[in-house]
Amino acid sequence: MASDRPSKPHGTFTPASTVGRVLSAAGYKPFQTRRDTAFGGHRCSWIPYQNVTEVRHRCGDDTPEEARDVERQDMLTEYDQLLTAKGYVVEWIGSGYALRVRPADLTVQM
Repeated sequence: MASDRPSKPHGTFTPASTVGRVLSAAGYKPFQTRRDTAFGGHRCSWIPYQNVTEVRHRCGDDTPEEARDVERQDMLTEYDQLLTAKGYVVEWIGSGYALRVRPADLTVQM
């Protein structure tokens, strides 16, 4: 059967999937949608031209609008602490809506 992702074969992991697995292994759930309901969690995206993984926290549908900023900041702070403890270099983006994550040994890998 042909791959449904021809530019990214099955079994190929990006640094974003690695960071996502670290967060999931620590008990943080990934962002998911089911039918017409969204469950809050982390979302990791690999940005190849910058060699960084962008980590965002997306709030679930059941989170009140006025509590979303607080929840996002709290969860990103927890992600920051965990990833820093695991040896990743973490920096906040802009006003704190996401994190940029680099492997600590990125200069050695290049």
